[in-house]
Amino acid sequence: MATYLYGFEEDRFQQAVSQYLKCVICRNVLRDPVTCRDHQHLFCRACITTHLANFERCPSCNEELNVETLSDAPRVVTNVLSELKIRCDFYKRGCIKFVELGDLEKHCKECEFGPAICSNQGCYLDVNRRDLMYHERAVCERRRVECHNCVELRQEMSTMKRTLTEMNEKLDMAAGNEEMKCDLKEMAKQLERISMQLQHGGGMNTKSKVIVAGGCNDNEEVVDFVEMFDLSKQAWTLLQPMNRCRSTASAVVYNNQMIVSGGFDNEDDVLNSLEALENLDEVSPLSTWEDIPAELPQNLFGHQSVVFNDNLLVVGGGGDDDLRFDNISEVSLVPPCTSKLLASMTKKTAAHGMECFDDKLVIVGGGNPEESHASSHAV
Repeated sequence: MATYLYGFEEDRFQQAVSQYLKCVICRNVLRDPVTCRDHQHLFCRACITTHLANFERCPSCNEELNVETLSDAPRVVTNVLSELKIRCDFYKRGCIKFVELGDLEKHCKECEFGPAICSNQGCYLDVNRRDLMYHERAVCERRRVECHNCVELRQEMSTMKRTLTEMNEKLDMAAGNEEMKCDLKEMAKQLERISMQLQHGGGMNTKSKVIVAGGCNDNEEVVDFVEMFDLSKQAWTLLQPMNRCRSTASAVVYNNQMIVSGGFDNEDDVLNSLEALENLDEVSPLSTWEDIPAELPQNLFGHQSVVFNDNLLVVGGGGDDDLRFDNISEVSLVPPCTSKLLASMTKKTAAHGMECFDDKLVIVGGGNPEESHASSHAV
């Protein structure tokens, strides 16, 4: 049996709609309009079909009527309806476009705010089409994270297992050889260590690298430069610049990516945007920065941030007009990337220090030019 949709809510339209173009039954704007046989009373096909399942008469003129005797609406009606401007079906998901009703179905099939299901096994989260790739590759807890060292570890393990087997065979032929027994024990310990590395995502330690992003140069100009210092090689490497110049921004490492938020740009405007350098384990001079579809609660500089339960916690900071904030806010890194206020500090502060221990935030120092003492030693 065919399934039909009921009329369109009038508040979705750009302008008021004539009463003549509304369904007699649902009082909404006509969708797939049909008429009764003799008097051309207009109905949504879904509305009149439901009505006729119980009463085989027109609800307006009371003439005998059934589904088979319904007529299509006059062409002039369908033409006028098709030119009405209506919000996209996905306006509640973020689409702000008005399209002609006749083009609505085509637009919705292509709309970047339409629903898309994460394909990572065990996730199946409903996100906007435009955010699907970012969700699947960057923030989904179920995504596959490739570890470039796992192959090497497995090869090393395989070699050690073969060596261990050979030593066992020799040990059988030389019972009581204490030196060989010690070698076997050491091999077993190494195998256990490598197994633990594989089970816990063994790979390059990103903490052996320091990435410096943005700031000011000798001329006090805000820059977008990014450099990486490799502690093991004691060498600096110039990386791709950020998408925006940023100074006094905040940075965190999360899910193998470096996320930078807020700060001043080179025009002295305070920012609320976020961008990320992904795949830190394999970062190279060719790695590029990607904008994150999330925003800070307000334009911020000198704030601190940390990731907790897959959300970005944003604490304090300064804003436009050199204001200071005492907010502790939560920004979701998963679309629709909403933010909310969690708590307030006892003082407004910026340029402070912060660390997260288990489920506690420790906030140190900072300053507020509105107070008599611009800096603080409070914890």
